[in-house]
Amino acid sequence: MSNKVKQVLLSAIFVAVASPSFANHPVDINDKAQIAIGKSIYQENCAACHGVDRQGPENPKDFGKRKPPRLDAKGHGFHHGDQIHFDQITKGSRNKSGKPIDDGMPPFRDSLSDKEIWATIAFIKSHWPMKMQMMQDKMNPGHAASQGSNHNSEMGSEKGMMMPKKQKSHGH
Repeated sequence: MSNKVKQVLLSAIFVAVASPSFANHPVDINDKAQIAIGKSIYQENCAACHGVDRQGPENPKDFGKRKPPRLDAKGHGFHHGDQIHFDQITKGSRNKSGKPIDDGMPPFRDSLSDKEIWATIAFIKSHWPMKMQMMQDKMNPGHAASQGSNHNSEMGSEKGMMMPKKQKSHGH
């Protein structure tokens, strides 16, 4: 192999390894430690409203007009990019003008760290079917579900990233 070919290959490897789209992503459903943290946070902070298995509330009537959405494969969470999920958890439910919704989800910015919030998102996404993960991944530039996927019973195979700012929230 010529020196020029070696140089090109080494450059390509360096770019792939150093690429921020791989190195700096806050959600990695292939990271068992992140999933474990997310599972614990979910059980402690989310399950009472969104259901133990992410299926939605056990008693929807307890929530008035705004029932917490399902976060499982029957829900529509995959219609939103990771940043929408992060903002929803951090800020709570907001109307179109950005004001809190009285009977909506409370903000968790004061009780959960960014790392814990991203881990919770990773935990939720790890239970979605591959097709949903791949659809949702399109809203997370720089990551493809096929990049290093590891699908098993506890974890799915999607990697996501921050979504474009123009995506709309449904205020749950």
